[in-house]
Amino acid sequence: MCRKQDSFILRRLLINGEEREGEEWQEKWWEHYGASGLAEKWAHKWCGIDPTTPLEAGHAHVWHEWLGETYYEHGGSTKYPDKWAERCEGDGWSRWGDKWDENFDHKGHG
Repeated sequence: MCRKQDSFILRRLLINGEEREGEEWQEKWWEHYGASGLAEKWAHKWCGIDPTTPLEAGHAHVWHEWLGETYYEHGGSTKYPDKWAERCEGDGWSRWGDKWDENFDHKGHG
């Protein structure tokens, strides 16, 4: 979808899929461009298998990846990846992953 309203553009895309019974995935993409020069982009991707599937140690039932970028009017930017996994264990879920920010000035130095 692409819309133009009051001098900004917004684009969204949603993709879903199912590989086999019990395995599914999804991707969401989003972009926003403001009249002031601010731009934001992100993507959230995940896939999962049936939570009753037996797993070896260190493996997960659900995987997520969130990638985002913000571009500022003055030329700097911030990138923020976030990756995590989830595993069904008894009555609850355990979760682990990595998250960090990368900041750049108007010359691209981080």
